[in-house]
Amino acid sequence: MSARSGRGRVAWLATAVLALNVLAPVSANAATPTLTADLGGAPIPLREIIKYHCQDLDYPRIHCFTSEASLEVSAAALLSTPSSAYVIAWDQPTYAGSSFIFTQDYTALALIGWSDRISSFKAQNSQTGHWYTDWFYNGSSWYICCNAQQSSLGSFNDTFSSVHRF
Repeated sequence: MSARSGRGRVAWLATAVLALNVLAPVSANAATPTLTADLGGAPIPLREIIKYHCQDLDYPRIHCFTSEASLEVSAAALLSTPSSAYVIAWDQPTYAGSSFIFTQDYTALALIGWSDRISSFKAQNSQTGHWYTDWFYNGSSWYICCNAQQSSLGSFNDTFSSVHRF
């Protein structure tokens, strides 16, 4: 085995260990709650929420709907509460495709299937924050501010991997 391939295997192994530690469900005894998702009350895998219109207003429970209209009905009262939702994201430009209402920070959007998927967003309730291109609030960032609406993200399209409110 060459030194180069050995380093590659070590890097791959380190990445796999990090991913398991970050993305694996947390035990019931841990301080961090385990995320779960449902569609119409029936459990679905977290990786499938990208197919639907979802919200995390009952964090750590993520509720998903087959239509954006149903999502809006489920979240209407809380969307008007300044301390709740801070951004709504879509996986296509011009607010199209699947959507997600964020009320929480996510150090790794991959956990909920939204890493490198965001193509448009609307800031909510005069809240501010940042999208980041890398996990754990690293890399280049895009400032979320003051009810801004971004129908297209240009070179940032499909690049965000974490989100944090300020």
